[in-house]
Amino acid sequence: KLPEVTSGKATGKDIKWNFTKFIVNKNGVPVERYASSTKPLTLVDSLDSLW
Repeated sequence: KLPEVTSGKATGKDIKWNFTKFIVNKNGVPVERYASSTKPLTLVDSLDSLW
């Protein structure tokens, strides 16, 4: 079970569809959540900032 993530483009506890996206830090902790409609390439900057 994933904890509620309050940053990114989608918030809350419910996963509305199976393509909801999560960014997880190197410790395995979800840090951002995005709606299923978010294009994967728009997440590059967020991913780069973690590594």
